[in-house]
Formats: sequence, C-alpha cells, structure tokens
Amino acid sequence: MKKYPEQALGLEDRINNVNIVGTSSGESNFIFFVDINNLPYLIKINGVGGKDVSFFRAEYDKLKSLERYQIAPRAFVYDDASFTFPFMVLERYDGRTLKDTECDKRADELVSILNKLTEILPHQIINSEGFKRDIKSCREYVEIFPRHAHSQLIEYERRIGRDETYNLVMKSHYNVRRLIGESLNLFDGTELGLIHTGIHPKNIILSSDNTLHLIDWEHAGVGDRAFEISSLFRSNQLSQETQEEMLDIYKGKTGLFEQRVNLYTELFKVHEVLWHAIRVDKVRKGEIRLTRGKDESYYQSLLEVHVKNLHKSKLSN
Repeated sequence: MKKYPEQALGLEDRINNVNIVGTSSGESNFIFFVDINNLPYLIKINGVGGKDVSFFRAEYDKLKSLERYQIAPRAFVYDDASFTFPFMVLERYDGRTLKDTECDKRADELVSILNKLTEILPHQIINSEGFKRDIKSCREYVEIFPRHAHSQLIEYERRIGRDETYNLVMKSHYNVRRLIGESLNLFDGTELGLIHTGIHPKNIILSSDNTLHLIDWEHAGVGDRAFEISSLFRSNQLSQETQEEMLDIYKGKTGLFEQRVNLYTELFKVHEVLWHAIRVDKVRKGEIRLTRGKDESYYQSLLEVHVKNLHKSKLSN
C-alpha cells in the first residue's frame, strides 16, 4: 500500500501506517480489512478459483462509474501487476453484515436505498465502464435468462450427464420460453433502471452509525427493476405483509410490475437448480475452496431445496 501516492487512496497526507485488522474469505475472493492512516479500507483479491479476470475488473469499473452517486463503496486502486493475483482497494464500511432476521424489521430502509437507485437515469450509466451491454428494453432483458440457462444446461450435461434432475430442468427450461412468450404484454410501458441484483443479508452492512450500506456490486447492471424486487423477496426473510408494504413505496414500478416480479421469481427457479447442481459438482472435484461451515453436504442440502421448489413450480408441469 505504501508504494501508492496518497492521492490514489483519497488521502491528504502521505501513508505512514498500514494495519491489517481482519480477514475474510469466500469461494473466490480473499478479503483483508485494513486501516491506512487509521482510516478503513478493504483489499479484495481475486484468488485461486476466482472470477474471470475481466469480470473482476468490471466490478472495479462499476464502482468507479457509481462514485459520483455515493451509493456504493469508493474504488481507489486496481492492481494486476504487483501480486500473484489481481486485487482492488476499496472503501470499507465499518460495521457488520445484517442478520437474516433483521431484514424484515429494516424493510423501510432497504426500500429507501432502492429508491435512491431509481433516481439514477439508465442513460447516465448504460455506456459507463463496467455497465456496457447491448440491452435496450426490459423485454430484451428477460431473454437473458433462457440464454443463460441454455449455457448452464450444457455445462450440467458435461459435468453430470442426463440424470433425473437434468430432465426436470430441460422440461422447465422449455416451459420458460413458453411462459415468456405468453407474458410479453407484461413488458409494455416498462423502463430499464440501475439494479444491484444481490440484495441479501451478506451484502448489507449495518454501520456503526446504524446506517445500511450495499456492498458487492459485481452483478449490478442496467435491467428490469422487477427482477431486483424479485431477487430481494427471494433472498430475505420478508413476510408477505412486508413485501406488499415495500411494493407500495417502491418508486421503480413501471408497466405491470407485480406480475413481472412473479414472472422472474418463476424463471429463476431453473437457474437456482442449475447453479447449485454445478456448485455441488465443483465441490466434489475440488474446484471450489471450501470455507468454514460450507462442505459438500451444505451445498447438497441447498440443491435439494431448490429441486423441490422447481418440482412445485408450474414450469415443471
């Protein structure tokens, strides 16, 4: 850190002390919590088995593009030359991740954050670094899902073969196309917007001043805001009453919004099965660095839950 000029890290004085105050590791990243001149920073390293380097770089570019809106951590440095793996230096929010049981109680604050995202017009960022994508409408956005599922199915067959789960997903995948075709009217009068797509407790920091902050913007993009709300409802322990209250005060609704939320919820059941099945296979083959409490049985149990959900879905009929 000391080799960087103080301006690169947003400091006014030269760097005179760097202290590692904690570490954390996920499946693909190593994290160091660092104090530089007694100010909080985070070093994120794309480790062995990490994301594609271009995807990792895009996360940094997205944060730089969002900096002027003050809704995401600041990104200071991207370095792919000084260490074995690329890394970035980011602003660190001092605090802790939200507990699963706290999301329902802080629903109003979560909606407030989402409403700030709706104030950013899509044309302001759609051509910004990290966000560039050839999508012009919500109708084009929904077509991403069957295309991505097709790629996942190819990987599933290569890894696991055509077993019972594969056949279930193939049938559901076919029905996804049909369901989208029957639902095209839901995309009349819709507008694209900035979406985070991963709002769950592990990506929400409760800071020391009792404020909520969103982290991990790697999957953020310009897309259908109904997918954002579908993801929010799927990923948090929110009561039906809370979900309805959040919908009432959310400012990003366009077109037949609630029907599209339900549509994305159905479509994503296919991806949940494919993603977790491939994850289980990667664990078995040692392609994922296991973390504390996340062994093969952990991933297998998640897969079983999502297979049951897909069996219950109208997509499997």
